[in-house]
Amino acid sequence: MERLGGLVMGLFLVLVMACATSNGRLRVIQTTDVHGYFGDPEEENGTGGLRQLEVVVEDAKSAGWPVLLLDSGDMWSGTLLSDSNTGELGVRLFNALGYGAAALGNHEFDYGSEKGNREGGEDPFGVLRRNIRNANFPVLAANLRDRTTGAFPAWKNLKPSVLINRGGFRIGLIGLITAETPSITFPYVGEGLEFTDPIEAVRQEAPRLRAAGAELIFVVAHIGGGCTRFDDPDDLSHCIPDTPIFTLVRSLPKGTIDAVFGGHTHMPVAHRVAGVPIIQAGRYAAQIGTLDVTRTADGGIEFKIHPPRPLRVQGNRGKTGPVSKILDTFEAKTAAARGRKLGVILKEPLDRVFTESSALGSFLCDTLLQMVPGREICILNSGGLRHDLAAGELTYGRLYDVMPFGNMVAELDIKGSELREFLRITTSGGHGVSQIAGLRVEYEPGRDACPSKDRDGDGEIGKTDRDRLISVTLADGSPIDPDRIYKLVTSSFLARGGDSLLGLIKGMNPERVRVRYDLGPMRERFVQWFTDPARKGQILERPKDYGERLRAVGTTKTGFKCSD
Repeated sequence: MERLGGLVMGLFLVLVMACATSNGRLRVIQTTDVHGYFGDPEEENGTGGLRQLEVVVEDAKSAGWPVLLLDSGDMWSGTLLSDSNTGELGVRLFNALGYGAAALGNHEFDYGSEKGNREGGEDPFGVLRRNIRNANFPVLAANLRDRTTGAFPAWKNLKPSVLINRGGFRIGLIGLITAETPSITFPYVGEGLEFTDPIEAVRQEAPRLRAAGAELIFVVAHIGGGCTRFDDPDDLSHCIPDTPIFTLVRSLPKGTIDAVFGGHTHMPVAHRVAGVPIIQAGRYAAQIGTLDVTRTADGGIEFKIHPPRPLRVQGNRGKTGPVSKILDTFEAKTAAARGRKLGVILKEPLDRVFTESSALGSFLCDTLLQMVPGREICILNSGGLRHDLAAGELTYGRLYDVMPFGNMVAELDIKGSELREFLRITTSGGHGVSQIAGLRVEYEPGRDACPSKDRDGDGEIGKTDRDRLISVTLADGSPIDPDRIYKLVTSSFLARGGDSLLGLIKGMNPERVRVRYDLGPMRERFVQWFTDPARKGQILERPKDYGERLRAVGTTKTGFKCSD
């Protein structure tokens, strides 16, 4: 009888706790730019992985917090673990974790059609529509339109916004995707879809949600910012000024939204701008963003912004839950491929730089020129190189992490005048600079801050219209002849007009632009090159001149409101 009384009392306390915590108390946990990094980190003492996220969520619930899990886009593409199943694993894991919603990111378009054509073709959005359809949570993008109909795309489970009830709050969630998506994806994306002004999308969507009863409105956006200190959420001195997410918040009337969960820039934010909390976790599921929402005794609402929290491996915790059971099966399928040794050894680390030529980019370009006979210049985009390479024996997994996107080798027979325009665009500040071989380039980051001419012909004046280029020569110092044809090797992404090159590429004779489908994906060509028996055991060094190839000179200030 005494035992029964204890059980009844225990049940009563559980019910009391449930009632107390379900009415005006909520912990919002955010991830963003996971890019397929679902498993445990390979580095010793590393952070990250959805097993660890599952532990954090369960701990919050055990402490009496109702939890809302949000993701701000770029969920799947970027690792062998995810790419080998075109995002199916990511959808299953997010379903198991109980995500409430996710924003659509630009890399959600990476997988293309169900037939494996990543550059378009028949039903080019087939894989994306399948992944969205299979998600148990809505995928959001209020600033997206079908170019043919002018209406929101009629894809199952894709929504501009959604109303949910969580923790005693009625919450409206508005999704946004970066408006620059057409310039950083294959052309078919921008040809089929329009990415409208995100600020205007929020202005239109928020009043509808308020009218439908939303007490809180959260924006879940694949648009971001970046900060480096998190001890005071109101101190913005260590944040990049005038980033798109800050501009979004400052452009909206007070009270339009209550919090923003950002992404895309791969940097964390845990700050308050114009009174609005902005949370951004960073990238690769290495850490989470957290916002606590509490209703006060007088009926008001308080927000507590937590600093970004690393997802640290906690012994065997998380090794037996639903997430781990799903991951175990998929990890077993890719473990052997990731661990495959390619037979060469890197003498020193090869790192990435996005504002000048890097050791990694220069190394890959030098190798590419050896791989593709008859080419004299190499240009790769910095954004396509996703990971540094550590010193030591090179494995397939490490190379895959550097080049995950499946781009093909491409050849351009490009006039000197076109080459200069190519480099003008890629040093304009719209994207990371080019990684090169066969050239010497100098540019001034602070030059032409507010351009007045539509140089790239896209009908708008913006970042990519800046002319920051100071000088371009061949590697031996020879000047570029504007009328001569130069033999360039690059990626299919750039050859199809990515990184704002579409206007330039369309203006070239199509016979001078060739994607080498016969060679297969560029990454696999590198694998064949490194595994050639003639190179077995070779010790490879970084190019000695990598820091001299593309240099920033003069004024380096880049934060200009007029074009940002």
